[in-house]
Amino acid sequence: MLNGLTALEALLTNDSNTELSYRLSLRVANLLGSEDAARVSLFREMKVFYDLRSKIVHGSASKLSTKLQNRLQLTDSLREIVRRVILSVMALATSSELTQIRLEDLLDQLVFDETKRREVQRLASKFLHIGTPLQFVQ
Repeated sequence: MLNGLTALEALLTNDSNTELSYRLSLRVANLLGSEDAARVSLFREMKVFYDLRSKIVHGSASKLSTKLQNRLQLTDSLREIVRRVILSVMALATSSELTQIRLEDLLDQLVFDETKRREVQRLASKFLHIGTPLQFVQ
């Protein structure tokens, strides 16, 4: 689980630690969520995973709430998110249409521009081969 979140941080954030959990969650949701409900679910799921990561990394693992203890059993969901983000970032990196902008800036713009988000998701899905939408745990 820690490795997966570290991979997402490396792929989707810059050197700033300001509001990292929020920014990472928002970027994952906007990159992978094709509908409002899916984005909300992904955002919440990532926030819970990141809260769990913070408690483990900062030595509070022995004081985990039941919700966070249960989340430890759902690492397959995080693994699927990481897989999809890696494939999406690879597809975007190979797209000649997006070479002029940093990934972090692009993902932040998706919050405000539905047309751009759809286009980025279309480009990012080039390497994704998922037959049915991923169901996210709330």
